[in-house]
Amino acid sequence: MHYITRKKNRDNKQINVWWGPLRSGLLYLKEFSETTTLHGIRHIGLSNRHFVEIVLWVLCEILAIYGSYNVMRDSWIRYNTNPTVITVQKDYRFWYLQFPSTTFCYVDPVDTEFAKDYVQRKWKVSSGKKFDYYMDFVKKVANITYENIDSIAPFVNNTELINVDIIDLVLKVHAEPRFRTIIFSTDYKNITFQPVLTEMGICYTFSGTITNYLTPNSEFLNLNSNSPTPSCNFLNSLCYARAENLPRSVLYYVHYPKEVPNIIDKYYLVQENMERDTTFTFWEMISAPELRRLSPSQRRCRFMDEPMDNTIPVYSYNVCRMICRRNLALKMCKCTPHFYPYPGKMKVCNIKGLLCLSMYSKTLITLEKNDGTPIECNCQMQCEEVKLFLDRNSKRTWVYPVPWDIRYRWAIDKYSKTRLRRDVIYSFEDLLVSLGGTASFFLGCSVLSFVEIGYYLTLRLYWFANRKHTESPIGPTASASTTKCDDEEKQMPVLKKKSKKNAESSDDAFDSSALPTSSNVEENSTSGIKLKSILKKPKKNDNASDKSKSEYNECPICLGSVVYPVRTPCGHVFCFLCVKGAARQANRCPMCRQHIPIDFDKNPVILERQEVETFEDGYQWFYEGKNGMTLFSNDHGSSWWQYDKRTSDDIEQHYKLDILKFDVLICGTMYTIDLDRSVQYNRDNPHRRRKVKRENANNIAVKGVAGVY
Repeated sequence: MHYITRKKNRDNKQINVWWGPLRSGLLYLKEFSETTTLHGIRHIGLSNRHFVEIVLWVLCEILAIYGSYNVMRDSWIRYNTNPTVITVQKDYRFWYLQFPSTTFCYVDPVDTEFAKDYVQRKWKVSSGKKFDYYMDFVKKVANITYENIDSIAPFVNNTELINVDIIDLVLKVHAEPRFRTIIFSTDYKNITFQPVLTEMGICYTFSGTITNYLTPNSEFLNLNSNSPTPSCNFLNSLCYARAENLPRSVLYYVHYPKEVPNIIDKYYLVQENMERDTTFTFWEMISAPELRRLSPSQRRCRFMDEPMDNTIPVYSYNVCRMICRRNLALKMCKCTPHFYPYPGKMKVCNIKGLLCLSMYSKTLITLEKNDGTPIECNCQMQCEEVKLFLDRNSKRTWVYPVPWDIRYRWAIDKYSKTRLRRDVIYSFEDLLVSLGGTASFFLGCSVLSFVEIGYYLTLRLYWFANRKHTESPIGPTASASTTKCDDEEKQMPVLKKKSKKNAESSDDAFDSSALPTSSNVEENSTSGIKLKSILKKPKKNDNASDKSKSEYNECPICLGSVVYPVRTPCGHVFCFLCVKGAARQANRCPMCRQHIPIDFDKNPVILERQEVETFEDGYQWFYEGKNGMTLFSNDHGSSWWQYDKRTSDDIEQHYKLDILKFDVLICGTMYTIDLDRSVQYNRDNPHRRRKVKRENANNIAVKGVAGVY
């Protein structure tokens, strides 16, 4: 008997070990289901639901969660992989194309005198076979590129040449640049060629932006910081530049200013007594400012100030491929060629390292494996770029007695009337809206619902578990209190019945005397409570005035604050200049399409006059009238109208920004204002012009303001 009792107690203890936490968990889930705002969860936790109903609601919740997860995952994938779109723009008359840069490299960059001096100082010889041997070595090293890197092979076994500083050798024997440049505008006359380190060796770039970072001594140059960037417009008749008086034969490249040429780019040869003329067409890509909010992997492009690594501080497609070739050289031969800038801690190849690279020259040039598979470089296109296409390539040569000269010219001859623009079509805000809409559609929840879930998984769960552990066991005190509560519960029906009776009696006793009358309103006013003011109804006149004010707040045409409001015969209120332009075009109200008289703008009734304030210096903007001079005007042959405040502020803003030619919208028509010539004219009819001027408001008699009064 005792054995059986002990066994039952032991079984009960084992059951309590898992039943206690399970019961607490079920109670907690029941509390969550009764209070959560997630749709359908409440039906799962209710105790009066049949088992089939609970299973049905569980299946519905699982399907809703699965559906919302798939849609949300698709939205997230789209935001991370394809949130941009490319649009086409055609307003080509207002575009300014950055003028292409050019980079020239000497066919033979070695200055013979510099090379002789280097050999004499380095190896102490000035003639003979040994001197010729060292001179040949110097010329071969100074001309090394990936294409002729195997020419160093005859010198590899010479121990005297292994430790030669190749970078120092190239810099000391390189020929000094000599040139003369001519460009289509004198505004850019200070721009010149500057040295740049490329895969073809030391070259010279004109009007390059990115090449300021790729100098032979690996230092940033900002030589053209005070010079404007050359740019061309559709209205430019000529957009060209020419380099002449070059001392030796050159190979030149034409490229985008934010790009640098590399070993596989197309070049043009110019030799002695020769001139070459190359003209180009172009294809331009720009980017919206919002594109920078996305990561490079999302937009699949990079800006110039987003470098691939910390070795070269700028980015372009060719710079990325240069970095890829350098990393490949480090992997193959444990050193980097001398014609890459910013070597840092990387080992620069000596002649043995260069010979090692010659075995992989084809792979380094094409960035392809032996089987033709491309090497992964992760190089993305530039977010803003210009692709140049050769349109015409002509050359001419001459003989004695024409002076010896080498020169070339590059130009933009034909302008594209379309360009592409990268825009963000699916931003982070769109992602939030998509996720929120999906969660609301499938689960009927909001942001606060997710906050609620987090609350129940953290803070609420902690306090629930803490309360369970700190509950005291039931003792005499607890039992007494429990008994007391039970007694109170037994008395509750009686109290409820009494309260119901009292309520009925109070309803019977309630009458209209409880409401305040006019007499007790006056009595209550002595206690500081003015019921008359509280119960006072708004007057009709107040509503009418509020309504009239609201009518003048916004013009339905320009969607801005109403300037000189007028009311049409049909009762709608607009800016005078806005409805004037609309009436001229259609003679109908823009809101209800009712007829507007032709002479509506001749004698307008201004509902609210608005004075145009002068600027800080006392000046204001005026335009010439078309009916001759006024009686008191000092401007012979002209009468003057004052611009309305909105147009005047717009002109003043451009004037302070030193923008001398711009477009403004007046009476529904685009007008061009040319402050350089002090005229304004209709953009579609530029032959009819009026004078404009900025004058002290006290020194001029005007006819009125904007044809209003």
